Amino acid sequence: MSTRDLLQFAQEAIKNKGYPHKEVYIDRVAEEAKDRLNKKFGIDVDDIVTDTGSVWHAYKKSAHNLEKDDIIHAVEVINTSTDIEPSGEHQNNPTFIFKKDIDGEISFLVEARIKNKKLLVANFWRKKKKRRHPDASS
Repeated sequence: MSTRDLLQFAQEAIKNKGYPHKEVYIDRVAEEAKDRLNKKFGIDVDDIVTDTGSVWHAYKKSAHNLEKDDIIHAVEVINTSTDIEPSGEHQNNPTFIFKKDIDGEISFLVEARIKNKKLLVANFWRKKKKRRHPDASS
């Protein structure tokens, strides 16, 4: 899926509050990432996907500190992050948090749908940036 198409999908998901439910293919999992996930967690996946409900859920929360285009970082973070933590399960599927610094720390909660060999981007957020003290010198 192109960046433009992914951003348009995200805008529509936000506008329609996650309805109708639609899952979209974003990209392939890079070979290095596949190897890393298989060696570290024993999972075998091929594709990165997301859905309208997940995108709407992430963007509706102001505490997530997201920019309009943060969804486009999902592929890069999943394919290049070495900061990966298991995060329990959702509907009997293992979940993981992938983190990376892209103009500040961004995290993606990903559900591994083992049967379908997919990673579903289920949620994402940014770490809140520290504010400068008003008396700080420039």
